[in-house]
Amino acid sequence: MVQKNSTKKINKLTFALNKIQVFNFSLDNSPEHQALPPHHPYTFEINSGVLVDHVQKLIGVDFILKIFKTKNKKDKVCELSLRVSFSIQNFDEVVIKKGKGYQIPDPAIQHLIAVTLSTSRGILFEKVQGSFLANTILPIIDVTKLKNMKTTKPLIK
Repeated sequence: MVQKNSTKKINKLTFALNKIQVFNFSLDNSPEHQALPPHHPYTFEINSGVLVDHVQKLIGVDFILKIFKTKNKKDKVCELSLRVSFSIQNFDEVVIKKGKGYQIPDPAIQHLIAVTLSTSRGILFEKVQGSFLANTILPIIDVTKLKNMKTTKPLIK
């Protein structure tokens, strides 16, 4: 379990990308979707999860990104699930063991989520080239406002 912790201050988060894993990509390339205009107003849904590997000093951020044709989210046209793992050089300063889980300061986890979001944007852009979603770009998102940032377990096994 990972908990956010706004009160812990760290001087600097020192990290490197460890691994990028795409677990799933699906695109409903049906004629109905291919007929949509190039700048159709799709609805995006992003769910995030965080995992901690204290032995290898890694933090992983899972994203499941879904794109829907309409706001009611009953007509999914695309899904991308991925994990970005970060090697944390100052792991013991950043990640605090609390009972059965861990605490990570908000600024640290927000930064890692922002990097994962940008990585997702690039992967999605590349994957949809040549499809009806070719002009669709994951919008800029303020990660401090993500409703599901409190996810406490990995989303992808």
